[in-house]
Amino acid sequence: MVGACLLVGTIAMIATLFRILDNRYPAEDADAYYARTLRLLSLPVSSGPAICKAWRMNLGQLPKA
Repeated sequence: MVGACLLVGTIAMIATLFRILDNRYPAEDADAYYARTLRLLSLPVSSGPAICKAWRMNLGQLPKA
């Protein structure tokens, strides 16, 4: 679970970076382009709490020493 969240978050952050730095976006649809980029950016930001929750759940499953 944690690995999947990290993988999806990393891929979304890289895709967002490329979209922000791309200067060949359609000028007439700039608002829609950056609105889609903002939604893509919210994916890794919102997956942070899921990573923390899954990590805490996994800690409870560790064998006691």
